[in-house]
Amino acid sequence: MTELEIKIQSLEKESLRCYNLEQAIKLCINSIYGAFANDWFHFRSTAIAETVTLQGQDAIKYTERCVEKYFKEFWHKDFALHKTMGLSEVVPLKRHVWKYTDTDSGYIVFEEVMESCKWDGEITDFILQINKHRLADYLKKVLSDYAKSYNSENFLDFELETIANNAIWVSKKKYVQNIVWKDGKTYEPLTYISTKGLEIIQSSTPAFCRDKLTDIVKFLFSKDRLDNDVVAELTQVLKDIKTQFKLADIEQISSNRRIGDYNKFVLNDTNEFELAKGCPIHVRAGAYHNYLVNNSAQKNNFDLVKTSDKIRWYYASDQFCDVFGYLPGEYPYQLAPKIDIERQFEMFILEPLNRIVIPSGMPRLNRSLAYTLSLF
Repeated sequence: MTELEIKIQSLEKESLRCYNLEQAIKLCINSIYGAFANDWFHFRSTAIAETVTLQGQDAIKYTERCVEKYFKEFWHKDFALHKTMGLSEVVPLKRHVWKYTDTDSGYIVFEEVMESCKWDGEITDFILQINKHRLADYLKKVLSDYAKSYNSENFLDFELETIANNAIWVSKKKYVQNIVWKDGKTYEPLTYISTKGLEIIQSSTPAFCRDKLTDIVKFLFSKDRLDNDVVAELTQVLKDIKTQFKLADIEQISSNRRIGDYNKFVLNDTNEFELAKGCPIHVRAGAYHNYLVNNSAQKNNFDLVKTSDKIRWYYASDQFCDVFGYLPGEYPYQLAPKIDIERQFEMFILEPLNRIVIPSGMPRLNRSLAYTLSLF
């Protein structure tokens, strides 16, 4: 190995060590906080647990106010920064820049900031320059002042973690981002899609659907504006995906779930089909599988679904039970009811997609994949 390769390998190991240490410290701190709220912890204290929560909320809200104050009152007057970055024709901002607050982080939209001045470079460089020459030190100062107001040493720090070209927020802790920079590393647009809390990353979502939903999100992120032309184009894309969906293997379009307490919800799956109130849909699907097997002449050819089994299930075109489940790799073609392909596509492609496109201002996608345009 060359000297450079040895150095790179050494730095990669050090980076991994620091990351593991960071995660370990974070886990310990969060665990201690959780322990104070646990009835079985010897030093349990509701007051301490509530204080941690409320202090954290107060700190993040204080940071938000300080960021808004800078961009609202000082951005257009920050001549030293303008000179350092080579900015000109800077005008005051009219809208809020801080758009979303998570537990320990905030998301800032720089669109209007960039439009408020003359800048010839890339948007990623624009944000990195503002952070390097102003925001990083500014946040350290205001957080230090915050700590002093409580007669405390400051342990809080706000660091730039990611930059996204665009993002869609569905609800709290449910969003998807088109990351172009993270922790010092640059990514080409549409190569790093970061998703939190949405079906795109959930293991219960059919494999086919996870892949196609990711492709659709990339398609949306590739557009400068989500207008009527994009709606028409998206509708055609979905029609093509639906054709593929109909031809896909049953295991690729079935949902994945693990059975919890089977006997708690299934009262009878032999001579009768009886379920307890509140039976989860996937348990009902597994129970219907067992009922059909138990009442089949080929009973000995199939394994029964039981507690802790991981199953695949789908919506069925069956008047007796509208769902059916089966063990992975053991789809019982001889017994299984026909899949309700329209409903399956609607529930695992259209509905997850609607939860993304509707907050973006686009119309709801319906089962027929027809859309109407507003005249007003």
